[in-house]
Amino acid sequence: MKTQRPKQIRLGRIKATIWENDKKDGSQSPRVVFSKLYKLGENWKECNAFTCRDLLLLAKLIDGVRSNLYQGKQIY
Repeated sequence: MKTQRPKQIRLGRIKATIWENDKKDGSQSPRVVFSKLYKLGENWKECNAFTCRDLLLLAKLIDGVRSNLYQGKQIY
């Protein structure tokens, strides 16, 4: 089993990271982690906590990722 690099999709400061996980039966199943980028001083950081202001953008990103994964489209 070859380990693949995760794919990333950004919508503003919200990011989806997608891994293709190998299952025991040999098939693959995507895993998705959502995070938010923010700047602290001079450094960029990442967290998985979202404010009310982030929710619409997060929902749009989730919907886009879900739609493309279920349609089998290459989204990255």
